[in-house]
Amino acid sequence: MPSRRKHKAQKPRGRSAFLWFGLAVALAAGAGAWWLYRAPKKSAQPNVQANVAANAVSMDARTNQENAEAFFAWITNHTDAAELLNMGTTFLEQGRLGESILCYLRAIELKPEDEEARFNVGLAYSRAGRLAEAERSYREALKLFPEYVEAHMNLGNVLTRQKRYSEAIEEFTSALKLAPENASAHNNLGRALAEQGIPGEALAHFSEAARLDPNYVEARFNLGSTYLGLGRTNEAIAAFQETLRLRPNFAPAVQVLAHLQRSR
Repeated sequence: MPSRRKHKAQKPRGRSAFLWFGLAVALAAGAGAWWLYRAPKKSAQPNVQANVAANAVSMDARTNQENAEAFFAWITNHTDAAELLNMGTTFLEQGRLGESILCYLRAIELKPEDEEARFNVGLAYSRAGRLAEAERSYREALKLFPEYVEAHMNLGNVLTRQKRYSEAIEEFTSALKLAPENASAHNNLGRALAEQGIPGEALAHFSEAARLDPNYVEARFNLGSTYLGLGRTNEAIAAFQETLRLRPNFAPAVQVLAHLQRSR
């Protein structure tokens, strides 16, 4: 479902989700091993002054004390919520997470019912590794707008990073109820199900993600990983080969195929 408003930070799809990919560790599975590709590690009315100390430590290293004080003075007196959202997004894209968070918090002070600002600060918190605050922010956005697909997705990703897989599954399922053809939601739900030890259901969602988006490299790789975990080696090899057809230098697929060749 499209967003209701503008001025939103860009939200990566689950495939970079989450924000995010690294090679999963090999998991023991019978006589062999299987691999899963997953993302590596965005008060009711926050007060900027109360958050200065918490966020100052994450301000850009190039920001000296004098500039920091000027920034805090400016943001405290600024009253244009839309401009603050846009500035927060600019800082977010630059990796200046402390400044980004403060811009979004000030926007929330000015417009407490704006789900966009709460979503965006959740994204910034997530990138900063502040998962409890990210979770709270996404939940607050969902209270204001329960049909916010991206918030369900990002909340699910945050929960997955905390290994709270059953809760993550609920969020991805909610996203799919609202957007059943969202390939990223299928892939992310598949990852959570696989981590929860439900490979059969995970396989169905990876397959659907690959069907909906034939160029979805990570979903294709996860499909191969799940086939391998189920002992369906030939289907796994075919999926990994398709992964490499789509992206020839995709290191996880190169490594797992090399592993399979050495094992034969």
